[in-house]
Amino acid sequence: MRDKTIVQAQDEIETLDKISVLLSDTLRAGYERLRANSPAVRRSGGDIEVEARLHNMRLSALDALEEVGRRGYGRVALLEEINDAGDVVGHRLCRVSQANASLPEAAIVPRNSRMGSEIASCQVGDELEIKLPPGERYFIVSALIDLEGAAQLLRPRPEIRLARFRVADDPEEDVIRGVRAFLENLLITAEAPAAPPVAEAAEVKPTTFDFFWPPDWSKVLLAHEPEAALSTKFFTQTTKQQENAIQAVRGVTVVNGIAGTGKTSIALGRLKFFANFRSGEHLQDYGLDPNDWADFDSSNMIGFVLSPNLIQYLKQTAEDLEMRIKIMDFEEYRNQERQSRRLFGSESPHRGLGSAT
Repeated sequence: MRDKTIVQAQDEIETLDKISVLLSDTLRAGYERLRANSPAVRRSGGDIEVEARLHNMRLSALDALEEVGRRGYGRVALLEEINDAGDVVGHRLCRVSQANASLPEAAIVPRNSRMGSEIASCQVGDELEIKLPPGERYFIVSALIDLEGAAQLLRPRPEIRLARFRVADDPEEDVIRGVRAFLENLLITAEAPAAPPVAEAAEVKPTTFDFFWPPDWSKVLLAHEPEAALSTKFFTQTTKQQENAIQAVRGVTVVNGIAGTGKTSIALGRLKFFANFRSGEHLQDYGLDPNDWADFDSSNMIGFVLSPNLIQYLKQTAEDLEMRIKIMDFEEYRNQERQSRRLFGSESPHRGLGSAT
């Protein structure tokens, strides 16, 4: 394992502890301001509907910060900024969460920002061209850390369940499970007195190599582990093609692919990306009107699946993404509509919404 990996792991654990305090203070101050400026409390004489809309938007921004606290962040990118001549002129570290909220003091950028989108879909060594104030800026991705289980940041001593470290000058990927526990054990080992030397047994070299038995189990995810499921990590660790589909916030997008290529991830990711705009950040980047704020309410969204067996699985993933979206199969939707519209006539010879080809 690289020495640089240990340093990066220590930095992330220290950052988690700082975020825990920082988020608590930021949320407390935000809710105090919200109560002080609530239309139900403050009588300014202005348009009550406008004030109520602004109040709800501020509340949604705080909800996004709370989402950061509950779900943490999924990727850390170390960037080198370069000028037109290709010279390095600065360094930047960014963390991206599934939430569309920023916490500048901890280098957390909104997921729906241009920077957040590029970080979610980049690879080590990529050259990024991002429109930031005061204009186009250029970066090279020098290192990436993909995190899983860096959640519940408002609790004391938050942990990172799994971290993968990649750097530009080394093709090997370092993997650490239980980052905080790993570092603490490392410290205990370093402080322990040296054991007396013992005679080393002669190394027994295997005569054959088993291609079906991994030499390093730290990089293997077993089927029962949460990381092996769809989970929410796909939303902060995408590909360029997936990101293009996720960002298609208006209109119809058709995604084709064989089983296991990420079609379901794209569908949920696109809905999550759209719902993220409820926090009010970066709507103009995608040509969206702040007055359409109500459109971004995930409770008004619906996702259809052909297999009833997938419903519970996708409902859980949507819940992890902090979405209140309804997920059902076509037959369930048809029956629900018939009940709500009081259509109790005989069955149509055509299956209608329930048909599938």
